[in-house]
Amino acid sequence: MSHTGGQNLSMDFKYLVINSGDRDWINRNDESPYNYTVNIGGSSLANNNRSINITVNSSLENVASIKCEALVITNRATQTGFKPSNQPFILVNIESINDTVLGSNKYLDNSLGQMVTKIPLPTSLDNIRYVQMVNQGQTKKYFHTPESRIGRMTINIARADGSLVNQGPGAQRDTVDILRAVYVPGSPTTQTLNIITSAYFNGLDWQTGDIIQIRNYTMRGTNPSNPGFYERVKFNGWMNQEQGHIITSVTRTASGPELYNIIQITAPGDWSTVTGYFELAQWFDDLVTKTEIDIDSGTDSGKILNENLQTTVFLTCEVLAKNPLMLLKDIARKT
Repeated sequence: MSHTGGQNLSMDFKYLVINSGDRDWINRNDESPYNYTVNIGGSSLANNNRSINITVNSSLENVASIKCEALVITNRATQTGFKPSNQPFILVNIESINDTVLGSNKYLDNSLGQMVTKIPLPTSLDNIRYVQMVNQGQTKKYFHTPESRIGRMTINIARADGSLVNQGPGAQRDTVDILRAVYVPGSPTTQTLNIITSAYFNGLDWQTGDIIQIRNYTMRGTNPSNPGFYERVKFNGWMNQEQGHIITSVTRTASGPELYNIIQITAPGDWSTVTGYFELAQWFDDLVTKTEIDIDSGTDSGKILNENLQTTVFLTCEVLAKNPLMLLKDIARKT
């Protein structure tokens, strides 16, 4: 901590970690892992009292400088072949924060971070899920007069040529809507649950081993008047669980299309150390018996987010605060 202004003020640091998966991906389609707005110290509520923006629950006042320390980004190739590790650098911009460096073009001028991979990857080793990128120029935006309050940031992540990452033909889709979930019984017991999506997706974007989050899932026929109501409610909660699910495979409902429309996850249950087979949880076995979960018809609701396609931005802010020693003196005077 350094002191300024005749020992009356001190410089504190606030560290912001912002993950794109915390945006309102359930209700909004105008944001992506590479373009989103963050509310600082408050939120704008809509859509059943859910924040319409990512929210950091701490105020940011008397800001003297701001710096982008690092960026964690998927290194998965898009349909056009783009991936961060084959770019000279990636730009991180915060709208309204401009003229951060003296660059050779306007995109560099206004970039808060010129991000390069922390460990350069040879072509033979670049097939990894994520890369950590650091601010090569150690760029920091200084405010000649401290910003009294920063209440909102719109973050854009761009390629070296200034165009936003993940736009145009071949762009990654990190969310899909659910058409229905179907379990196909078998002998021995099937461990796979099929989630059929309402639109096709690319197998480059959704892969085996990815972690997915499901929200607002409701099974068809979830009504107290229908058989298996308790099991349906239990299944809805299991699908929407906070820890998410792991993709075991992706496939399609019919041969022909090159894209996919089925995400497979492990059904509720566990492997038996007695029989050596997979066994369904009792409540899910009851669901299969009492309901149409094993029939490929009807419509469920819900949406899926792929956690492996998200970005995380690390920011450091220097803020002016009153020297704690001076605060103690003020308290002493008042008492």
